[in-house]
Amino acid sequence: MTDHLGAELCYDALRMALDQRGPVPGLILHSDRGMQYASGDY
Repeated sequence: MTDHLGAELCYDALRMALDQRGPVPGLILHSDRGMQYASGDY
């Protein structure tokens, strides 16, 4: 958790989820299309 909506927070959350569960066949990623999800790293 943090006090800003930077892309690194979204990227870190995605990375943690993939590290813990791994991508599974048929995985669909949905975001709310906010600017932090449009970063190159994400």
